[in-house]
Amino acid sequence: MDVPGAEPSYKSKLIWESLQWSHVAKSALLTHGQGGPTLQVNCREFFVTSPDQTLLFWKEVAGWGWMNTTAYSLETPIVDLASYIDEFSTFYLEKANEKPDYLGQIFRLAQLYPNEPIIRLALRLWAANRLLMKGWEICGHERLGMDIVGQLESPLYGSIPVPRVLQNQLDHLLEAEIVKTERYLLKELQKVIRASNRSAWVITFLGIAIILHVMERDAWRLLYWVNHQEQVSSFN
Repeated sequence: MDVPGAEPSYKSKLIWESLQWSHVAKSALLTHGQGGPTLQVNCREFFVTSPDQTLLFWKEVAGWGWMNTTAYSLETPIVDLASYIDEFSTFYLEKANEKPDYLGQIFRLAQLYPNEPIIRLALRLWAANRLLMKGWEICGHERLGMDIVGQLESPLYGSIPVPRVLQNQLDHLLEAEIVKTERYLLKELQKVIRASNRSAWVITFLGIAIILHVMERDAWRLLYWVNHQEQVSSFN
């Protein structure tokens, strides 16, 4: 819980608990990429009380870009993303297998052990991290008042991004799934390593290799935000 008068916590900024809703309720179809799995969510329009609620940022080669969005949030804070993440794990894995580099080889080997908890959880963690970095976009008929991004320099070019608050709330749920998956994965790794079973060495290696890849990607994402915070603040 935040202390009255203090700066809102990171979690509070993501879940936007104190919104003033209007009577407008809509349902939108979302995704993280053309041709990928989709998720239907119920949304509510709210009354804007701060610019932070409608400003959406993205990373560009020269720094940060931004746009104004509409004011929609989740109708309920509980949305089950487990199946959606698993579907994207399969979707991303098929594409990763085509890469000729060492990561492609690791993912091709991982596909040989689909029923192993370590592999399944590691791939789930990898997929969820990619979703968090990619960002949500609208793919259905209902656009929630959003337009296609026409800025060529934007990584969102050609897509219909999800409104800021709704994006934050869904990303918070993704982060919660990542934390839960990490906890289960580390327990499975600890169990296998302590058992000193040589037959599981390949599975252990693959799981750790995927985890390190995820950590590298996530560290880059977090460090960029910290090192260029002044560029983001200038848009407020």
